[in-house]
Amino acid sequence: MNELDKMLEAPSDTAMPPLVRYCKSRKEAGDKIEVELYRPDGGAGISQADLVIHRWEKENEQMPTQVE
Repeated sequence: MNELDKMLEAPSDTAMPPLVRYCKSRKEAGDKIEVELYRPDGGAGISQADLVIHRWEKENEQMPTQVE
């Protein structure tokens, strides 16, 4: 189990970052959540990584959310 999974399973009164709270609330509402780490090829070295949150609500895929 990775750290994000551990945070999502933590009790609701546990302090956590806003993005994790959002994912936890959506998961508790019955949504399926997947988080993708995306780092575009910068060509000149290390580039900034982005998180892309994929969410399915009642089996219907919602628009992904990209967080920089």
